[in-house]
Amino acid sequence: MLSSPINRILPGLLMPMPHDICKCLLQHEDALRTKQFLPFVTACEPMPLIRKWMSTFGQMRTCADVFSSPLNQHPEMKIPCSTCSTLIMPDTAQRTGGLCMPCKLGTRANIEAAKVAMKRLRELEDTDPFRLYWLELVNKVYKSDAGIAGLSNVERQYWAVNCLSGEVHNGGFDQYFYNSSGSTYSDAVDGLKAMGATTSLLLLEKAKKMIFGLADVPGETGIRRRIQVAVDSDALQRRLDQLDKKFWGDAGNLATRIENFAISHGLVRADR
Repeated sequence: MLSSPINRILPGLLMPMPHDICKCLLQHEDALRTKQFLPFVTACEPMPLIRKWMSTFGQMRTCADVFSSPLNQHPEMKIPCSTCSTLIMPDTAQRTGGLCMPCKLGTRANIEAAKVAMKRLRELEDTDPFRLYWLELVNKVYKSDAGIAGLSNVERQYWAVNCLSGEVHNGGFDQYFYNSSGSTYSDAVDGLKAMGATTSLLLLEKAKKMIFGLADVPGETGIRRRIQVAVDSDALQRRLDQLDKKFWGDAGNLATRIENFAISHGLVRADR
């Protein structure tokens, strides 16, 4: 069994080690607690993993062997990011100066915000009336024989406008028409008109004209996709990107109009 000083560095380790290595570990206790040697301290849990690590050191003959051993020879070992403490691979830490990639790229705050938003969304699923109604519509469309044809005109308009909003915010007008949601274009137009969402309606009609011209939007997804591939160009994508940004800029107004539409038509009760 290791002496208590060694257990101070590697708590709970019950594996015998060569004397000179034990002595070296004690002499470099402070160094072992720096980022350079964190695998000896925080990343060596649980105990079976510690034993696996230390079995390698037990086969080494000198202190130099211990400290010259490349960390990336043990790819299963991870060390904490110096900013957020997320465990990362040693070779990643060497390339990034001890940071995980999100912290290195400056996207950690966005990721954490998204986690909070998703947690909030899950909490609302059981209480938010609009979320509950949307789940009802999803079940009607995807889990009934009638599908979207089984919805009333008002329900189809509400469904289509929500699909439009979701697709454009996710991947732009190009994605909207490329996916199955594009099949509900006519209902989306009717819904936006009924909601008085003139800005969103104008942007949608402009995007449609850029891709399909004066022709009707095909209801069959495969046909729409072939047309989009045929007319695609960098210039078209730049023009669509401009429309996307304008649509995103009007998101708050559209969301309010969607909710008011649902309440006024009795789809959702505000006090539900």
